[in-house]
Amino acid sequence: MWAAPESLQSRKFDKKSDIWSLGVTFWEVATKGEKPYKRFIAQGGTPREACGLIDNGQLKLIVPSRVARDNPLLATLVNTCLQVDKDARPSVAGLFDNIGIVPSLSSIRGSQGSSLRMPSSTASEGGRTTDSASLSSQCGSGSWQKNAGRSTASGVATSGVKSQATSYGPMPK
Repeated sequence: MWAAPESLQSRKFDKKSDIWSLGVTFWEVATKGEKPYKRFIAQGGTPREACGLIDNGQLKLIVPSRVARDNPLLATLVNTCLQVDKDARPSVAGLFDNIGIVPSLSSIRGSQGSSLRMPSSTASEGGRTTDSASLSSQCGSGSWQKNAGRSTASGVATSGVKSQATSYGPMPK
């Protein structure tokens, strides 16, 4: 599931929900392509349960300890982008600033001098539409993992209480 918790509820997507999706993608890089929450359903959880647990901070994607040790910047990116509270997530500019990437405006412009354009939100990719309804339905697809308050090799952890969710500080410069 790549849709942000608030987007699963409202079916609305914005820059902050895009940051969540980027965090899930960073997590996939950190885990060398593992599917998010892949064992949750296999162990008896339902997609609806997973969505609820993600929304209240009880089901999280955890960066493997080897990644946190060997690539702390990647671990920080994942943890910063996957804040359940959308206001705690950085902006794209904040991500660039904190990881030392300062894109030149001229380098991200099209050859005619106009800004690059993104495909429409209902563009088809490989026969699948990418509209917001199909994105929010991803909560019901894939595999998940359920566990009882511990980190596992798959990188999923749950906590029994919302207040136990970890808060991460600003990213290092």
